[in-house]
Amino acid sequence: MQQVWAWTQCITIDASVAGTIIRTFRFYNEGEQVKTWLYGLLSVLLLFTAAIESNIEAVQQTLNITLDAAYVHVFVPVEALIWIRSLAIVLLIVAHAMRHVSIHTTEQQPLTQETILTPQIVETLRSLILEVTVTQEQQETPQIPETTTGTAL
Repeated sequence: MQQVWAWTQCITIDASVAGTIIRTFRFYNEGEQVKTWLYGLLSVLLLFTAAIESNIEAVQQTLNITLDAAYVHVFVPVEALIWIRSLAIVLLIVAHAMRHVSIHTTEQQPLTQETILTPQIVETLRSLILEVTVTQEQQETPQIPETTTGTAL
C-alpha cells in the first residue's frame, strides 16, 4: 500500500502542475485575484515538490544509493518536504473546489423603492379580502341499497 500511495501522490503532483499554471494565468486574465494567488501559490509548491522529488530520484540513480541515503544530498529536510507536499495536496483540494465558486463582486443593485400604502390600495385590499368566501361542502353519506329477500316458489 505504501508503494501505491507514493505513486498516486507523485502522479497527482506531476499531473497537476501544468493545469495549475494554466489556471493561474487564466484567472489573472479574468481579474480574479483570490484564485490567481491560490493557484499561483499552488503552482510554486507543486513545482518545488516535483523538482525536489526529481532531484532525489536523480541522486539515487546516479550514485546508485538507497532512497534514505539520497535524502542526505537534498538541501531541504525530509520533514519540511512532507509538510510542503501535504500542504500542496490540501491546496489542490481547495483549488478544485474554488473552480466552482465565483468570487466576482457584482455591482450593488440600486435599492428598490418602498411601496407606500395609499388609501386607495388599502381599500382595494380590504375589498379583495371581503370577497373571499369560504364554502364548505357537505359530504353525502353513501346509502346502502336495501336488499330484499324473496321466497322461492
